[in-house]
Amino acid sequence: MKRLWNRDRRTGGSNQRGDTLVEVAIAMAVLGLVLAATMTIINRSLLSVMNAVERTGARGEVNSQVEMLRYVFDTQSGINKAVANQIVDSTGTTDISDNGCSAGAGSFYLTTQSISEDNMTPIQYHAYTPNDMVANTVYAAPHAVDNGGIWIEGSKHEGSDGIPGYVDFYVRACWSPYASNEVGQGRLESIVRVYLSEEDG
Repeated sequence: MKRLWNRDRRTGGSNQRGDTLVEVAIAMAVLGLVLAATMTIINRSLLSVMNAVERTGARGEVNSQVEMLRYVFDTQSGINKAVANQIVDSTGTTDISDNGCSAGAGSFYLTTQSISEDNMTPIQYHAYTPNDMVANTVYAAPHAVDNGGIWIEGSKHEGSDGIPGYVDFYVRACWSPYASNEVGQGRLESIVRVYLSEEDG
Protein backbone atom coordinates (compact mmCIF):
# COMPACT_ATOMS: atom_id res chain seq x y z
CA MET A 1 0.00 0.00 0.00
CA LYS A 2 2.82 2.29 0.79
CA ARG A 3 4.55 1.66 -2.53
CA LEU A 4 1.32 2.26 -4.47
CA TRP A 5 0.86 5.56 -2.74
CA ASN A 6 4.39 6.61 -3.65
CA ARG A 7 3.86 5.64 -7.28
CA ASP A 8 0.62 7.67 -7.51
CA ARG A 9 2.38 10.62 -5.97
CA ARG A 10 5.16 10.43 -8.56
CA THR A 11 2.67 10.10 -11.43
CA GLY A 12 0.65 13.08 -10.24
CA GLY A 13 3.77 15.19 -9.97
CA SER A 14 4.88 14.43 -13.50
CA ASN A 15 1.68 16.05 -14.95
CA GLN A 16 2.58 19.52 -13.62
CA ARG A 17 4.20 21.92 -16.11
CA GLY A 18 5.23 25.60 -16.24
CA ASP A 19 3.93 28.42 -18.51
CA THR A 20 5.33 28.48 -22.01
CA LEU A 21 7.14 31.48 -23.48
CA VAL A 22 4.17 32.20 -25.76
CA GLU A 23 1.74 32.34 -22.83
CA VAL A 24 4.03 34.74 -20.93
CA ALA A 25 4.38 36.97 -24.03
CA ILE A 26 0.59 37.09 -24.49
CA ALA A 27 0.07 37.94 -20.81
CA MET A 28 2.64 40.74 -21.01
CA ALA A 29 1.04 42.14 -24.16
CA VAL A 30 -2.41 42.20 -22.55
CA LEU A 31 -0.98 43.87 -19.44
CA GLY A 32 0.75 46.47 -21.63
CA LEU A 33 -2.49 47.26 -23.46
CA VAL A 34 -4.38 47.67 -20.17
CA LEU A 35 -1.68 49.99 -18.77
CA ALA A 36 -1.59 52.07 -21.97
CA ALA A 37 -5.38 52.46 -21.96
CA THR A 38 -5.31 53.42 -18.26
CA MET A 39 -2.62 56.07 -18.83
CA THR A 40 -4.55 57.52 -21.78
CA ILE A 41 -7.71 57.83 -19.67
CA ILE A 42 -5.78 59.44 -16.80
CA ASN A 43 -4.08 61.89 -19.18
CA ARG A 44 -7.39 62.92 -20.75
CA SER A 45 -8.94 63.35 -17.31
CA LEU A 46 -6.09 65.62 -16.19
CA LEU A 47 -6.40 67.73 -19.36
CA SER A 48 -10.15 68.05 -18.77
CA VAL A 49 -9.54 69.19 -15.19
CA MET A 50 -6.97 71.76 -16.36
CA ASN A 51 -9.39 73.06 -18.99
CA ALA A 52 -12.20 73.32 -16.42
CA VAL A 53 -9.94 75.25 -14.01
CA GLU A 54 -8.89 77.66 -16.77
CA ARG A 55 -12.49 78.25 -17.88
CA THR A 56 -13.65 78.78 -14.30
CA GLY A 57 -10.95 81.40 -13.75
CA ALA A 58 -11.74 83.11 -17.06
CA ARG A 59 -15.49 83.11 -16.30
CA GLY A 60 -14.78 84.75 -12.96
CA GLU A 61 -12.73 87.50 -14.66
CA VAL A 62 -15.44 88.07 -17.29
CA ASN A 63 -18.14 88.26 -14.61
CA SER A 64 -16.02 90.76 -12.68
CA GLN A 65 -15.84 93.03 -15.76
CA VAL A 66 -19.60 92.66 -16.29
CA GLU A 67 -20.36 93.68 -12.71
CA MET A 68 -18.02 96.70 -12.84
CA LEU A 69 -19.58 97.76 -16.15
CA ARG A 70 -23.09 97.58 -14.70
CA TYR A 71 -21.96 99.47 -11.61
CA VAL A 72 -20.46 102.27 -13.72
CA PHE A 73 -23.67 102.79 -15.65
CA ASP A 74 -25.89 102.39 -12.58
CA THR A 75 -23.98 105.35 -11.12
CA GLN A 76 -23.31 107.22 -14.38
CA SER A 77 -24.91 110.39 -13.07
CA GLY A 78 -22.93 110.22 -9.84
CA ILE A 79 -19.51 109.03 -8.76
CA ASN A 80 -18.73 107.20 -11.99
CA LYS A 81 -19.90 109.91 -14.38
CA ALA A 82 -16.39 110.59 -15.74
CA VAL A 83 -15.73 106.89 -16.38
CA ALA A 84 -19.12 106.42 -18.06
CA ASN A 85 -18.38 109.41 -20.32
CA GLN A 86 -14.96 107.97 -21.24
CA ILE A 87 -16.58 104.67 -22.19
CA VAL A 88 -19.38 106.27 -24.22
CA ASP A 89 -16.98 108.63 -26.02
CA SER A 90 -14.69 105.76 -27.07
CA THR A 91 -17.56 103.51 -28.20
CA GLY A 92 -18.45 103.45 -31.88
CA THR A 93 -21.83 102.95 -33.51
CA THR A 94 -20.83 100.06 -35.74
CA ASP A 95 -21.99 96.54 -34.95
CA ILE A 96 -19.44 94.29 -33.32
CA SER A 97 -18.21 91.59 -35.65
CA ASP A 98 -16.64 88.37 -34.52
CA ASN A 99 -12.95 89.20 -34.68
CA GLY A 100 -11.99 86.04 -32.85
CA CYS A 101 -9.07 86.73 -30.55
CA SER A 102 -8.30 90.13 -32.07
CA ALA A 103 -9.43 93.12 -30.00
CA GLY A 104 -10.99 95.90 -32.04
CA ALA A 105 -10.59 99.67 -31.82
CA GLY A 106 -12.18 101.26 -28.76
CA SER A 107 -11.63 98.17 -26.61
CA PHE A 108 -11.07 98.70 -22.91
CA TYR A 109 -11.10 97.04 -19.50
CA LEU A 110 -12.01 98.23 -16.00
CA THR A 111 -10.27 97.98 -12.64
CA THR A 112 -11.16 99.04 -9.12
CA GLN A 113 -9.14 101.64 -7.31
CA SER A 114 -8.98 102.98 -3.77
CA ILE A 115 -11.01 106.04 -2.93
CA SER A 116 -9.14 108.91 -1.31
CA GLU A 117 -9.65 112.65 -0.82
CA ASP A 118 -7.99 113.29 -4.17
CA ASN A 119 -9.72 110.46 -5.98
CA MET A 120 -13.42 109.75 -5.53
CA THR A 121 -13.86 107.45 -8.55
CA PRO A 122 -13.98 103.77 -7.53
CA ILE A 123 -13.71 102.39 -11.09
CA GLN A 124 -10.88 103.17 -13.47
CA TYR A 125 -11.06 103.00 -17.28
CA HIS A 126 -8.12 101.60 -19.30
CA ALA A 127 -7.91 101.68 -23.09
CA TYR A 128 -6.98 98.26 -24.43
CA THR A 129 -4.14 98.19 -26.93
CA PRO A 130 -5.39 96.18 -29.93
CA ASN A 131 -3.35 93.08 -30.55
CA ASP A 132 -3.41 91.07 -33.77
CA MET A 133 -3.83 87.86 -31.80
CA VAL A 134 -4.31 88.18 -28.07
CA ALA A 135 -4.11 84.44 -27.46
CA ASN A 136 -0.55 84.33 -28.76
CA THR A 137 0.62 85.94 -25.52
CA VAL A 138 -1.99 84.67 -23.04
CA TYR A 139 -1.66 81.11 -21.80
CA ALA A 140 -4.10 79.51 -19.37
CA ALA A 141 -4.69 82.65 -17.28
CA PRO A 142 -6.64 85.46 -19.02
CA HIS A 143 -7.06 88.53 -16.85
CA ALA A 144 -7.94 92.20 -17.12
CA VAL A 145 -4.70 93.96 -17.99
CA ASP A 146 -3.46 95.45 -21.26
CA ASN A 147 -3.43 92.57 -23.76
CA GLY A 148 -4.17 90.20 -20.89
CA GLY A 149 -6.86 88.26 -22.70
CA ILE A 150 -9.97 90.01 -21.27
CA TRP A 151 -11.43 93.10 -22.89
CA ILE A 152 -14.71 94.92 -23.60
CA GLU A 153 -16.02 96.20 -26.94
CA GLY A 154 -19.19 98.22 -27.38
CA SER A 155 -21.73 99.16 -30.05
CA LYS A 156 -23.65 102.38 -29.34
CA HIS A 157 -27.27 102.90 -30.39
CA GLU A 158 -28.70 106.41 -30.21
CA GLY A 159 -32.09 106.94 -28.57
CA SER A 160 -35.13 108.26 -30.45
CA ASP A 161 -38.83 109.01 -29.87
CA GLY A 162 -38.51 108.93 -26.10
CA ILE A 163 -36.52 105.70 -26.11
CA PRO A 164 -33.19 106.11 -24.30
CA GLY A 165 -29.96 105.29 -26.06
CA TYR A 166 -28.12 102.15 -25.11
CA VAL A 167 -24.83 100.35 -25.66
CA ASP A 168 -24.38 96.64 -26.24
CA PHE A 169 -21.10 95.61 -24.62
CA TYR A 170 -19.30 92.40 -25.45
CA VAL A 171 -17.04 91.24 -22.64
CA ARG A 172 -14.58 88.83 -24.21
CA ALA A 173 -11.91 86.42 -23.05
CA CYS A 174 -9.42 84.67 -25.28
CA TRP A 175 -6.39 82.57 -24.42
CA SER A 176 -4.37 79.52 -25.45
CA PRO A 177 -4.98 76.67 -23.00
CA TYR A 178 -2.02 74.69 -21.72
CA ALA A 179 -4.05 71.58 -22.50
CA SER A 180 -4.15 72.36 -26.22
CA ASN A 181 -1.69 73.18 -28.97
CA GLU A 182 -4.27 75.27 -30.83
CA VAL A 183 -3.94 79.03 -30.40
CA GLY A 184 -7.07 80.76 -29.15
CA GLN A 185 -9.04 77.63 -28.41
CA GLY A 186 -10.03 79.04 -25.03
CA ARG A 187 -12.78 81.61 -25.66
CA LEU A 188 -15.62 83.03 -23.57
CA GLU A 189 -18.00 85.91 -24.09
CA SER A 190 -20.76 87.71 -22.22
CA ILE A 191 -23.08 90.41 -23.56
CA VAL A 192 -24.39 93.31 -21.47
CA ARG A 193 -26.84 96.03 -22.55
CA VAL A 194 -26.68 99.26 -20.58
CA TYR A 195 -28.92 102.27 -21.04
CA LEU A 196 -27.52 105.76 -21.22
CA SER A 197 -28.69 108.67 -19.12
CA GLU A 198 -30.72 111.32 -20.90
CA GLU A 199 -27.78 113.71 -21.08
CA ASP A 200 -25.61 111.01 -22.71
CA GLY A 201 -28.31 109.49 -24.95
